[in-house]
Amino acid sequence: MPELPRGQANTTDNINWFTSIGGVKTDMFLVEFQILYIGGGLPGIQVFPLAGWENVTAAPGRFATGSYYAYDNTGARGWTPDLAATVGTYRINWRWKYQSGSAYQTGAEDFSVLLDSSGSPGYEAMYCTVADMRDEGVPSTGVNAVTDARLEILIRRVSQMIDQYTNRWFEPRNMTFNVDGLGTEILMLEHPIIQVTAVSVDDVEMSLDDLIIYNRHVTQNLRSPDDRENPKIEVRKAFEGELEFLLGMGIFPRGQQNIEVVGVFGYTDHDGSVTGVTPLMITEAAKWMVLRELTPKYSASGESESWRVISQRTRDQAITYANPGSLGVVGVGCYTGDTKIDRILMQYAAPPRLRSA
Repeated sequence: MPELPRGQANTTDNINWFTSIGGVKTDMFLVEFQILYIGGGLPGIQVFPLAGWENVTAAPGRFATGSYYAYDNTGARGWTPDLAATVGTYRINWRWKYQSGSAYQTGAEDFSVLLDSSGSPGYEAMYCTVADMRDEGVPSTGVNAVTDARLEILIRRVSQMIDQYTNRWFEPRNMTFNVDGLGTEILMLEHPIIQVTAVSVDDVEMSLDDLIIYNRHVTQNLRSPDDRENPKIEVRKAFEGELEFLLGMGIFPRGQQNIEVVGVFGYTDHDGSVTGVTPLMITEAAKWMVLRELTPKYSASGESESWRVISQRTRDQAITYANPGSLGVVGVGCYTGDTKIDRILMQYAAPPRLRSA
């Protein structure tokens, strides 16, 4: 989930939106957005613009073909939360139309506004929100209260842990890769493809029409086969007798990091949007991991009596709680020691990468 500190301007790498036709980024006739605060529940309170929609059809809101970001035309900079803005979860609604007579299409993405204005939006993933943790029962008042700032730190920490454990990330990120050409028609990539903007061979850009982009989990909601497990780009095969076929040019030439791939990458689930959404099970794992990090609640005698119930007897009201520190005994797993969490992380972990010399 993107995040933006109060007082810091949004960038093209942070809160953005991409439009495409047939999996190829394409400019639209009209693209607009509005931002709502949803920390108090849906449908939320509109905070920008004060009414209506902000038009980012043209530059600088449009920063590349089919690529737009939350830009404040009046302020002449990326949209910036006020220093007094409410900290919490926001939603950006997008709408666009391909031609003047086309019907609007819509999409949305949630993001967080943070307290500290000295941070960087960057790619510091947040796979759940403060609001998610409140829904799980983490109190904001009382003796066991946990502040929003504390929860944000924990969410960022466990999200980084998930990335490290799985060797993947679960949000759309703008990336540029330099890959070795192997003299074949297939270019294997390490990370799931959401969109490809450009492919260049020795600084000469290839036409995307000549390439097959394997991102059908986003464009077609195809899960079998799942292109996220085998991300690649392929040169369209020429028919026998065509000049390209005869000259043997329908390949990625052999070389060292001679192929540059620009696009959006990440392991996301299909939700009808262009970039997809963080898998719900990853969000669930992040919430459980945050709960493990929280200071246990204590009884009047000072004995820990949380983290979660592992047994309960109704007649005598006997309840046994799991302590976060002892979860390795309750259920041993390869990542956290909690089988409930580790089964999810194992399911989403990247497969081993085999190499030869």
